[in-house]
Amino acid sequence: MRILTFAASGPIFTPLPRFSYFCSLMKFNRLFLLVTIVIVTILIIDQSIKIWIKTHMEQGQEFLMFGLSWACIHFVENEGMAFGLSLGL
Repeated sequence: MRILTFAASGPIFTPLPRFSYFCSLMKFNRLFLLVTIVIVTILIIDQSIKIWIKTHMEQGQEFLMFGLSWACIHFVENEGMAFGLSLGL
């Protein structure tokens, strides 16, 4: 399909853009959906691990992940607010 435009020298036929806008919009939507799924999955895994640790471990207890000494989960609770800050009470 072509669009008919007029110039001083006469009619000019220009082609319509072929779905390039819609294709880029669909790619953006797919990328947005993929990023959203990854973020929500990471949040669910993180919160599930925290709940499991809180309900199955005692404070100060630790265990090695995959038997590796550098991958250790040690259960401690922060009594203050973010980054260990407290109200001074």
